[in-house]
Amino acid sequence: MKRAPLVPITLTFLLGILLGMAPAMPFLTLVVWGLISVALAWVCFSDKRSGLLALLILWLCVGMLRAYVWRMHPAAALESIIPVEPQPVRLHGILLDDPIEPFAPREPMGDEADRQPHQREPGLTVVLDVDHARMDGTWRLLLGRICVHIQGDAPEVRYGDELLVEGQWLRIPAAGNPGQYDWRSALHRKRVYGLLQVAPHDGIVILNRGLGKPAWDAIFRLGHRWEHLIEEAFPPQQAGLLLSLLLGRRVALDERLKRAFVETGTIHLLVISGSHVGLIAIALELFLRLAGLSFRLRPWVVALGLG
Repeated sequence: MKRAPLVPITLTFLLGILLGMAPAMPFLTLVVWGLISVALAWVCFSDKRSGLLALLILWLCVGMLRAYVWRMHPAAALESIIPVEPQPVRLHGILLDDPIEPFAPREPMGDEADRQPHQREPGLTVVLDVDHARMDGTWRLLLGRICVHIQGDAPEVRYGDELLVEGQWLRIPAAGNPGQYDWRSALHRKRVYGLLQVAPHDGIVILNRGLGKPAWDAIFRLGHRWEHLIEEAFPPQQAGLLLSLLLGRRVALDERLKRAFVETGTIHLLVISGSHVGLIAIALELFLRLAGLSFRLRPWVVALGLG
């Protein structure tokens, strides 16, 4: 406890998030319990046990409030508007990422994925931050994120582009079988609540560019710079492997190389994810601990190494 004081607070906060996902606890009750715990922590400041218990109750309430705010976010209501079956729609919004396919719901899912796990349609997948939608002949205000799959040859779009796009939208399908990867939950954690399928005959208009946040725009530009440097410095096969390992790009790899990753059970290394960042952080932490670096300095060095 003395060496890791944030561990019980973090666990209590996570427990509060799990409890807050149930809609049984009213918002006002959470606020009242939070204020009571703050008062108790202030009054029992001299008593370590009572003060610690009050602080844990406070962080439990904070976690539950966090989950409540997440559930009541205006974007969460988007799923109730999106139809279950595909219907035509026209959307206006701004791209939240480059078309690097951070997730690809167009890939085969369920039984189809077992039959052809590595086949994908040509096209792009991007996330659109929607602000207006045209349905039934009228425009209406609509806030939320939509995963857009542009089939066939797509225009050159990038982060921060303001788009007007039409296609068929529908809800994200739930997992059909036990143990199957749940795309709906994965995309909901990114606040993406629907899919838009844009066929080659549908329209895409780039209204403006550069409307994203400057910091994120600089990060995307840096990634493109590294991508060009790798493609110029290495042959196509080696460049594709490096782009997959370092930047998470989904590029065409040599079939023999891809088969080798599949047969050795290391195909997941070709897609960057949070687990990879965690493995790097653990490796850095163990190395710095063996090197004798103090507990106070190790988190800063690990953070610098991850950066």
